[in-house]
Amino acid sequence: MLIMSDGIVSDIAVMILIVILVLVGPIYQNFETADRLMSSMVTEIINNYQKEIRKSGYIDQETYLNLLNDLCVTGEVYEVKMVHTSRLVYPSTTTSDEYEIHEVKYGQDLILDTIKDGTTKYTMRYGDNFKIEVKETKVPPSRLLSNIFHGSGKETLMSYPSGGMVENEVYE
Repeated sequence: MLIMSDGIVSDIAVMILIVILVLVGPIYQNFETADRLMSSMVTEIINNYQKEIRKSGYIDQETYLNLLNDLCVTGEVYEVKMVHTSRLVYPSTTTSDEYEIHEVKYGQDLILDTIKDGTTKYTMRYGDNFKIEVKETKVPPSRLLSNIFHGSGKETLMSYPSGGMVENEVYE
């Protein structure tokens, strides 16, 4: 019968831990680098798209499909939400010096229904607000690996909001 001392058991445990760290460390680093690159790409794509929409004053099928194609380059699937907010100013019926401001929000369904045939543009007015938000649909590998080692078990999905005031109008 072979009796192992505590020193041998701890040496074996240390060796196993070293092997795990040597294998998992570089894998995690590669995943994290890829995720940072992907996040940077998505931020740039969304920023360029919203700037183009705000400067042109409209959304058409071609620009929307270009956005989706650009997002596909990252190799991930995203949920895209767009909101157009129009501020309407009406003179007050009680006094001539006052006015009323009404905010009307137009969601993605209306925008996509307008541009779906490819011939119609969804137009906005100068001063309106356009927002786009792109959200991950699954957790990237580096965050998954990090959650395993930190024991958080909480899945965090990144969201990339962007938008601003419409700077131009199109008359059709």
